Amino acid sequence: MKLQTKKLLWGTAGTFIALFPAMMLGHVEGPDVRHTGGPGDVQVSCGDPAGTGSSSCHTNSLTTGGPINSFGGSVTATFSTGFVYVPGGAPITITVTVTDPASNWSRYFGFQMSARLDSDQANGQAGHFTATQPNTGVFCDTTDNFAPNKGCGVYPNGHPAAGKPVVEFMEHAFPSQFSSAQTTPYTFTWTPPATDVGPVHFYLAGNAVNNDQKASGLDHVYTANYTLTPATAPPAPSITLVANAEGESPTIAPNTWVEIKGSNLSLPADSRIWQGSDFVGSQMPKYLDGVSATVNGKDAYIWYISPTQVNILTPPDAISGATDVVVTTLGGSTTATAPAADISPSFFVFDGKHVAAVHLGSPVTFVGPASLYPELSTPAKPGETVVIYANGFGPTSTAVISGSSTQSGTLSPPPVVTIGNVAASVQFAGLVAPGEFQFNVVVPQVADGDQPIVATYNGASTQTGAVITIQH
Repeated sequence: MKLQTKKLLWGTAGTFIALFPAMMLGHVEGPDVRHTGGPGDVQVSCGDPAGTGSSSCHTNSLTTGGPINSFGGSVTATFSTGFVYVPGGAPITITVTVTDPASNWSRYFGFQMSARLDSDQANGQAGHFTATQPNTGVFCDTTDNFAPNKGCGVYPNGHPAAGKPVVEFMEHAFPSQFSSAQTTPYTFTWTPPATDVGPVHFYLAGNAVNNDQKASGLDHVYTANYTLTPATAPPAPSITLVANAEGESPTIAPNTWVEIKGSNLSLPADSRIWQGSDFVGSQMPKYLDGVSATVNGKDAYIWYISPTQVNILTPPDAISGATDVVVTTLGGSTTATAPAADISPSFFVFDGKHVAAVHLGSPVTFVGPASLYPELSTPAKPGETVVIYANGFGPTSTAVISGSSTQSGTLSPPPVVTIGNVAASVQFAGLVAPGEFQFNVVVPQVADGDQPIVATYNGASTQTGAVITIQH
């Protein structure tokens, strides 16, 4: 990205702060506008084709920091509505992440994004950006200055787009030691146009820097682009049931898998589980295709969506009593109230009744009747240690970090487990994945067949009807 020539930043006290020349060289306050790689922009970096090779660029020749997209890293964006927008709809949350595998370039990152009309990708501004974090800002094409709340205005007479809204650039501002805020991911919002303007193109550039505060050609620049298409707002959602996702206990709990049933909970025919691309770094997704949920005002994590059901992992924050569960879609929001407690224990089940369990050893095979998964499932034997998976058993020895895609910790003391009304020895009980508990249980001497299995913990028990198949 080229040498910064002019930039004023709106300070927290409401005054403009002039930037020192030394800071300007490093672009810590954000790049000049028109460096997203979009039509009409200047070269993203000196590593572009026909680049100048100037030492005033973040990336230069291949032997220093260029060309762009050459060092195994990336810049990516996720949109809370997926790849659609509703004209006149609510603001869309955008999260930008820059990554770089090189150790000297893996800590400090910058970015710039623009949103362009399909009909004029050079000068057609689509919608409006809003900074929601202290380390981001919106800048205007005409003045290269911070955009006030009223926006950037329109292009002046003589400009090819005279009278039309000025193109806005969302970008980083003081992302490294000049700010206590994290440098990636960056989160902000984009408000869609009031009317259907056709596809909207988002152009994005990311910069992985070595933090020497110089635009000396040694940094790594990456680009990406995305297209959002207009969608008709669906009917408002409604909720008919909130329950533990396994066994359907009406009580929910922190860090517990919960099912929400109703209507219009996603766009018609939009049914899917989360994918790797929905994650932001190691954070589980808060949105899938415009569907989000909160529990007691805190973001939940969305695993599955469909028009009639959404499955979430509740946040780890303590909840009790009547608790609001809110689902938001492209069609609006709806609220239901569910009873909450510290725990809401249940077993995961394969088919509605056989507990999700595996035999120890390799290769892994499932515990259950041979007919459950032919050639992949066999009954458990008395004296054998089996691994059983469960949900909703509450806090463990290690505090859960909200949103983290890795969780661990032990339950002490372990739950009391009975099989066929006979106590079983629990060798291990702990959290091994988000919301997923593992119990290593020694099968007691009980009769062959489907035997009832129950785990009791802190006065609460798993669902009735769960069984495990035994065969001597």
